[in-house]
Amino acid sequence: VYGYTERTLTLPSLEIRRCSSPVVLVLVIILLLSILGSYQMNYLGDNTLNLLYIVAVGATTLTLLSKKISESHYSLMIYIIMLSLLLHRNLISDYVIGADSQLHFFYANQILLDGFWDYRIGNVSTLLITSAVPAIYSVICGINLHWVFKLFYSLIFAFVPVGIYYVFRTDLGARVAAIGALFFAFYYRSFDISPDKQFLSEFFLILILMLLVATNISRFQRYFLMVIFFFSMIVSHYGVSLIFLIALIPAYLITYYIRREGEPRVITVRLIGVYLALFITWYTFIGSGEILSRIMLAFDH
Repeated sequence: VYGYTERTLTLPSLEIRRCSSPVVLVLVIILLLSILGSYQMNYLGDNTLNLLYIVAVGATTLTLLSKKISESHYSLMIYIIMLSLLLHRNLISDYVIGADSQLHFFYANQILLDGFWDYRIGNVSTLLITSAVPAIYSVICGINLHWVFKLFYSLIFAFVPVGIYYVFRTDLGARVAAIGALFFAFYYRSFDISPDKQFLSEFFLILILMLLVATNISRFQRYFLMVIFFFSMIVSHYGVSLIFLIALIPAYLITYYIRREGEPRVITVRLIGVYLALFITWYTFIGSGEILSRIMLAFDH
């Protein structure tokens, strides 16, 4: 796992002194309040800890606005707040929350029952990240399938606002980027359901953006990781994948004309071609062309 400093990918360092700071302790308390508050509400019908959690998150955010939190704690603060929001919502129920999430759970559970992945049983089954992958994690880790969606995927999606912070920190400044990341975290659609296909596709999208702005990796490393994240996003959500494909073309034209002399091209025709090939190949042969047909019908209307 690599850390992201300015626009360079670096191995993270762990300092015991930093982990024992008051800010870290407050963040741990916030996370515990979100977990214990949900269980208190479920089993005792008391929302006292939930209310304390909301007050604690609000107070922490106001502390950020008052510039009393060190920049070294911004990424951890953003991650803990996003994760606590997800757990605060998901642990309130014993089941997967959200219509799409429940549909994904059904297909993943069907894979567990059948013992194999059948991509022909529906469009959702072609989305590996929310069908085959949860079933695999459930078997390997020996946990109930619904915990993969409610807990494991929450741990992953909580990195998305952290990625937003790192992508924009250099251009906007650490404090403004942190506020923007928290704005994304507090938007109710970021935590109102169990993480589904859109949540996970956003995770791979932010990884792609981090690669695009990173400056200390070789072209081979960038393209190698880019292809992996391209494929991961394509098998996560067809809608986000299509929007990204459409956005690549104007992004290429803009970077082509504003690029300074001597700067390497980050978005190239070859990169766009690789993404287009992966997208068409997957949804033509695995998706039986149905997704592409729907896309063409949408353009016709």
